[in-house]
This record gives sequence, structure tokens and C-alpha cells, in this order.
Amino acid sequence: MSDPSAENPTRRDVLAASAAFGAAAVLTTSGAIRANTPHGSDILRIGLIGCGGRGVGALHNALDADPQTVVTAVADVFATQAGAVAKKCEKYGDRVKITAERTFTGLDAYRQLVGCDEVDYVLIATPGKFHSHFLEAAVDARKHVFCEKPGASDVVGLKQLLRATEKARQNGTGLMCGLQRRHSPERQQLIERLQQGEMGAMVAASAWWNRTTWQFLPRQQGETDLAFQLRSWRPQAWLSADSPGTILIHQIDVINWAFDAVPDSVMCLGGRLVHDDPAIHGNMFDHFSAEFLYPGGRMMSAQVKTMPVDQGTKETVYCAEGVAHIDKGLLFNDGRRVKSRPTGNDMVREHECLLRSVRGGAPVNYGQVLADATLTILMMNLSAYSGREVTRKFVLEESDWRFGPSYDELDMDMELPILPVPMPGQFPLV
Repeated sequence: MSDPSAENPTRRDVLAASAAFGAAAVLTTSGAIRANTPHGSDILRIGLIGCGGRGVGALHNALDADPQTVVTAVADVFATQAGAVAKKCEKYGDRVKITAERTFTGLDAYRQLVGCDEVDYVLIATPGKFHSHFLEAAVDARKHVFCEKPGASDVVGLKQLLRATEKARQNGTGLMCGLQRRHSPERQQLIERLQQGEMGAMVAASAWWNRTTWQFLPRQQGETDLAFQLRSWRPQAWLSADSPGTILIHQIDVINWAFDAVPDSVMCLGGRLVHDDPAIHGNMFDHFSAEFLYPGGRMMSAQVKTMPVDQGTKETVYCAEGVAHIDKGLLFNDGRRVKSRPTGNDMVREHECLLRSVRGGAPVNYGQVLADATLTILMMNLSAYSGREVTRKFVLEESDWRFGPSYDELDMDMELPILPVPMPGQFPLV
């Protein structure tokens, strides 16, 4: 297993690569960057796997990122979801080229989409449990890929993600992940200042995402076990990677980025105090609080809550000569302040980054970034569920933890009771 910090693009790498892609791009007479696609057109054709709110949002972001993109195919387990995409994209006019023949539904829909000759760029926005499975299938089909976070919900999926990332690197497939803060110019500049030592050594950090509630959907009459859990997937920890995987992963990724490392170990506490009805709240925890140890003795405290608490996010790095609030600016010990606030749409910029690199002939690969962030949240989940300290080495070299059934085992009519809530002291650390 490779070291997850190896070949992880730093901010300098991203900016240098972006500049190179821009310089290398071949322009048409209209000024647009050529696609250099296998089908000989400047148009890049998008296929969407996962037609819920985030999937349609990602599709809009990709279409906004490049006027020479079109959407040609969609895939979803649920026919109603897949069939609604064209109308939700009608503002893009004739760039929406979805047909009935390229509207794929059912559990095999993803396979049909990645095998479709009318797709160059696959967007994956499904429950996180399946991301690595769909990603590897898309890479094997030599499609460029955007994959939402997290990359997996268990260690088996993480190792599949790492395998797919290496395949993409070898075959030149572009791979972008939904950790959009990496594409904020203001955050890039601020983190570069930290990495250059402007505030002295980085000593510790805090990462929070606290919110009052979550999206809990009631079961519909006649709905099968799997259909219900796929529709209300966020409370099902085996599908979502719990709240560290669905929301806190953004803040954790920023700290990994600033430290240019992943943690060596974590001790995390968590449980359920408020949202405790399995029929509604699945088997997710409603609070986590963790302490991570990074190489060199640096620490990160992290917390995420989905319960009646003060809402807010936090991405803060504590340095020898001051404090860096990533979304606000720098506060030096001598009283100097440097204000910095993110602007623009980073969710469009991440697609711009990949599409520009594809058109420039040197597709970027952010698979390791996604794997690093996913590894970190899985360490957190395993520690909270088991009640034990968890190390990076254990996860990468010893663990074979699989959470819930694999995708290939799913059947829409299968019996699948809500999984039990993990219990510290009883949950096996495997």
C-alpha cells in the first residue's frame, strides 16, 4: 500500500500545473480551448451517476465551468431521479442532449453509463459507500472523472480508491474530487504563506463543522429496505461515512493541506444523544470529538455535531507567531492583521481545473487528495466506534474493515434491516 501523503498535490503544484495547462492549451479560432477528445470534437460530453441534489448541482457546476461541455447521459437507481435531470438543466438549452436510450436506471445503471461511447467525463455523486466502486469502473473505461467526497465509507473502499487512483495515473485519466476548498485562490495564497513560514512553525489546528440537524427522510409506504436506505442515505453510516465523511471532511482536508501531511493517529469520542430513533436516524452518531497527532508532533482537534448546538465551521491553524483563520485571515502575535475572505465559486473552479488540464493534454489527478481526506475521516470513525486509538499504519496495513454490504451484493428486494449503532467497547477494530 502506498503512503497516502506521497504525490499529494500541494498548492504550489496546483498553481504550477494550472499555469502549464493554460500555456499548453491549443486555441480554436473562437478562443476556446480544444478538447482533443477521442471522437475528434472540441465538445466534452458529460455523464452523471447519481441524480439527486448534489449530482444535479455538480452537473450545473461542470456545465458552467466550460461552455464546450454538454450532458449526454444520466444514471440512477431510481427512474424518477434520472428522468428529472433534463428539466432541472433546461436553462442550458441545446447543451442538454440526454436521450431515453442514455437514461440508465437500476443497480446496473452506472455500468451502462461508463460503457457509453457518448460520454467523456463522468460525474459521481452517490452515497459515499459506492464512490470508489463507480470511480474504478469509470477509470477502467478510460473516462475522466469527478468524484464527490468522501471517497469511501470503509477501509475496503479506501483501498479500492487508492487502486483506482493509481490506475488513473497510469492511463492518463483525469480525476477530480469534490473537495472544492483546494480551488479557492484566497485559501491557496493564505496556505502558501503559512507553508513558507510567514507565521513561524505550524503547531496545532482546529477543524469544526457543527449543525443543528440533518436530513432525515421518512420511509414511504411499500418501500423496500434498500430503497429506503438509498433514498435516506445520510443517516445510514455505512452509506455516508457518517457526519465526518459527509461534512467535516472539508475542514479536515484543509488542515491536511496546510500541514501537507496526514495524521499518524487519532483518539475520538462520539455517540448519540439526541437523534436516537433507528427508523428515522439510521445508525449514525450525532456527535464526534477527536484529537489527531500529525508527524512532527503537530495536533489537530476536530469536532462535528448534528444536534441542537451553536452552528458553525472552523478551519484554524495555530502557529508560533500567530493564528491563521483560513476563511478570515492572519492574526499575528504583535497585533498585525491580514484579512482574507474566499470569493467566487470553488465548485465551478474544480471542474475548470480538470477540464482545462484535459484540454491541455495533461489531466490532473486529485485521487490522492481524496484518499488522504477519506483516510483521515475513517480513522476518526473507527476510533469513535471502537473506543480505541487508531493509527494510520493500522488502517493502511492491517485493517480490512467493510461497513455494510458491497455494491455487488445489493438487490432491491433484499432484507436489509437498519444496521446497529456502533457501540464503543463492542465494535470490533478490524
